[in-house]
Amino acid sequence: LTPQKPPLSKDGGGTIKTIDEALRYVSLIPFIDDWQAFQGQTEVWCTSKEFLELRAGDWEEHAVLLINYMMYIDLNAGNNQYEHFLVLGRAIPEGETVYVLRKEKNAKDPNGESAILLYDASTGKTYDASDPSIPLLSVGCLINTENIYANIQDFEVPSLLFYDLNDKRKWRPFFTEKQNPKPEITSCQ
Repeated sequence: LTPQKPPLSKDGGGTIKTIDEALRYVSLIPFIDDWQAFQGQTEVWCTSKEFLELRAGDWEEHAVLLINYMMYIDLNAGNNQYEHFLVLGRAIPEGETVYVLRKEKNAKDPNGESAILLYDASTGKTYDASDPSIPLLSVGCLINTENIYANIQDFEVPSLLFYDLNDKRKWRPFFTEKQNPKPEITSCQ
């Protein structure tokens, strides 16, 4: 995951500048399951470059491209009040899926948050995380540029979750300073 400059807008007036424009662009890239695209291989995560060259991909390719564009748009606008995460979970009808979560850095509890949004990059739909009727049924983990966080709460339903990743009773980080210092990894994007 890394900030990635979006392409030119359709009117030729510069790059895509808003989250909604980026979401629409990414959702227009055709969807194809990995087993179809890679002749039977069950799970492949392409880089954004490979995804754009193939001109098709599934949930994770759409989500990775969207989150990269979101990070670039927010960074370019000087907007550092948001955090971005890939969401690994299950949804209806797709089953295992990948969404994008964008939240205000200070939004913490499910009843009072003002801006925790979930994006289905494949369909171009946006959902409020506090809405119990969204197609995303469970959140297993969140991934950002810093770490992978396993959901260890009693619930997996997005509307019931607490999104304060500093609360060790709710989220378990994969990398910890004591056990596993974060390796220096450069992006392949």
